[in-house]
Amino acid sequence: MNDPERISKLLSKLQTLWSHYPDARLCQLLYAIMSTDNHTGKELFFIEDDRLDYAIEKMIQNLNLSQQDE
Repeated sequence: MNDPERISKLLSKLQTLWSHYPDARLCQLLYAIMSTDNHTGKELFFIEDDRLDYAIEKMIQNLNLSQQDE
């Protein structure tokens, strides 16, 4: 059984990331997230939550690194 706590954690991270791209539609954002984790050709339906979480975290870290360089 999946941990119900993952929902709020995952949505919180998604909200953090989405705030950096407010003009993006949800599916555009999800596609972009998964593209950074080499899942471009896979259907989002089959992506496990832990992989999505990892990809979101990776994208957030990349944003933080690029902002520090400015």
